[in-house]
Amino acid sequence: MNPIFFAYPTKESASFILHRLKENLPLFPISPKQLSLPEIDLPSSGVVISTSGSLGKPKRAHLTYDNLFASFSFSHPDLRLTPLDYYLLSVPLYHISGLSILTRCHFSGAKLVFPESQDDSKVTHISFVPTQLKRFLENPKKYPKLKAILVGGAPIPYALCNEAYKKGFPIYITYGMTEMSSQIATEKFCPKKGIAFGLPLPERNLKIVKGEIYVRGKTLFKGYIDLPSPFIDGWFPTKDLGKIGPNGLEILGRKDSMFISGGENIHPEEIQLALLSHPKIERAKVSSRLDDEFGARPVATIQTVLQKEEIREYLQSTLPKFKIPSPNDITLNPIDYNWTK
Repeated sequence: MNPIFFAYPTKESASFILHRLKENLPLFPISPKQLSLPEIDLPSSGVVISTSGSLGKPKRAHLTYDNLFASFSFSHPDLRLTPLDYYLLSVPLYHISGLSILTRCHFSGAKLVFPESQDDSKVTHISFVPTQLKRFLENPKKYPKLKAILVGGAPIPYALCNEAYKKGFPIYITYGMTEMSSQIATEKFCPKKGIAFGLPLPERNLKIVKGEIYVRGKTLFKGYIDLPSPFIDGWFPTKDLGKIGPNGLEILGRKDSMFISGGENIHPEEIQLALLSHPKIERAKVSSRLDDEFGARPVATIQTVLQKEEIREYLQSTLPKFKIPSPNDITLNPIDYNWTK
């Protein structure tokens, strides 16, 4: 099989990935939705994973076997797997989230449960992005042996986690990224603490430089394929904005997406989280447009059954007026929209 391959959620794909990793051979799993396999020169070993591409074209991060092993070895104590655990492959193998599930099961001896399998009654661990958790809570399956639902991969709405918490689900929130082999900081959700991720996990270092999060450690990737080195004195500047609060790391937004409107700093993620806190809003994505009067204004694309004025009325209870998109800057239920993040 070509080391650059379509990574379907199958036993064959999982076996191929593990074989290449164990033999120290290069591989690049890609989304089956892509029209063709890319033609790139792979490193001599390790795995290449496309980032989510917050802005512009996704980058291709080079991770090693040692990175993935360190990510497994120094995980949150509540999430350490044993041979008796069963982890649901609920996210794609071509994302770091899915790859980390596969490698953690391999290193620990835990069982990987594939989608549509008959082992749902045995599942002990699940990873969800917030949209998946929202859909799960609307029609939850019964997992009698469930130990943890790990939520990450996008801005996490407090109301969503609180709803899951009240229903008795063991929710863990995580801040992570492809470049750090998945998790950086992970904490069990507690309503009194809000969306705070605690301190960095072992063998990860984190510091705040002028509001931006810098990371390094044993899980740090080797760099991007065909791009200059992204490191500054051994640290990786994430472009995420954050602070260390009383309950640990808090994420404030993205350095490369913040804009100024009428002299006020606006982080699109704050508006996105406010939108996603509404139970009838399925998905939301917020950006900005140029404006002659204010310099820039927020723009929202939303999948929902609500009308624009209902959305604006809801936002008025949580956001100041200058952060609320005008009716003309709201698009409802677009067809074939790119909902990545």
